[in-house]
Amino acid sequence: IVTNSGPSTASAITVTDVLPAQLTFVSATSTSGTFTNNNGTVSGTIASLTSGQRATITLVTTVRNDVPD
Repeated sequence: IVTNSGPSTASAITVTDVLPAQLTFVSATSTSGTFTNNNGTVSGTIASLTSGQRATITLVTTVRNDVPD
């Protein structure tokens, strides 16, 4: 969850998450903005959030088969 605590509108918000090597990216959804995967680095931009507004980003991954239990 990305939250703008204010006091003004935040613009061109960049979000990046590097996945651990044990995970395989499946999908990304967001209530605001578009997110993509590039070799385990998920990134995207939220155009703007007004003060107090938040965006939820959901990443779906799987554990790689070659990872020990």
